[in-house]
Amino acid sequence: MQTTVALVEAPGKDFQLVDVELDDPREGEVLVRIVATGLCHTDITMRSFLPAEMFPNVFGHEGTGVVEQVGPGVENVAVGDHVVLSFNSCRACSPCQEGIPAYCEQTLLLNYFGMRLDGSTTMSRDGSPVFGSFFGQSSLSRHALVGAEGCVVVDPELDLTTLAPFGCGYQTGVGTVLNVLQPDADDSLVVYGAGAVGLAAVAAAVASGTGTVVAVDLQAARLAEAERLGATTLDASA
Repeated sequence: MQTTVALVEAPGKDFQLVDVELDDPREGEVLVRIVATGLCHTDITMRSFLPAEMFPNVFGHEGTGVVEQVGPGVENVAVGDHVVLSFNSCRACSPCQEGIPAYCEQTLLLNYFGMRLDGSTTMSRDGSPVFGSFFGQSSLSRHALVGAEGCVVVDPELDLTTLAPFGCGYQTGVGTVLNVLQPDADDSLVVYGAGAVGLAAVAAAVASGTGTVVAVDLQAARLAEAERLGATTLDASA
C-alpha cells in the first residue's frame, strides 16, 4: 500500500512529508493506522547521528493507532484493536524468555538498523529502500508496519493522543523508579528535569510511597504539573 511519512532524506536534513510504498504484513507483523505519536528528542538527534548509508529514514517511536491488518502467526492483537506501540524484540533469546525484552540480544538490529533481521526494509520509494522500523515502528507516518509483540492493546474508550508517550517516555521514567531505584517510605528522590520522562518518574515515585519526592526544573508549568502529581518542587532558576 501507499502511505505518507515524515521522511529524512539525508543526515541533518529536515522532516518532509512524502509518499512511500509500505509492505503487506509478514510473519509476526501488524499494520497499524497511526492516530498519534509523540516526538522524542531521540527522533530529532538521529537525523544527524546515523551514517549517510542509513538514509532516507523514517523515525518515530511513541505511536498509537488502530490495527488494520495482521500477518501470519499473530495472535496477541486483532483487526480493530486500539494499540500503544513500543520497541521490538525477538522473544526468543534468553533475556526475552526471562521476561526482560528490553535487554533482547537483537535490540540493535530490530530497533536501530532500519530493517528487518533478514535485511529487507518495510518501506520503499520508486523501487529503492527506505529505512525505518525505528524502535520497531517508525510512527512518524500515517501507517506503520510493526512487530506484533510491540503492540499493547488498550481500551478503545481511552484517548490515543494522550497514550502515545507511554511507548517510550513514560515507561522510561516509571521503569527507572520501579525497576531500578525501587525507593520506599524511608527514601528521598530528586528528579532533575520535569519533562515527560521526569514527570513519569515523579508519578511512579509518589504512587509507590516514596518518602520525599522533589522535582527540579526551570519552567513554571512543569513544576506546577509535578506539584499536582504530588512532588515538592524547586525552581532551579531562583
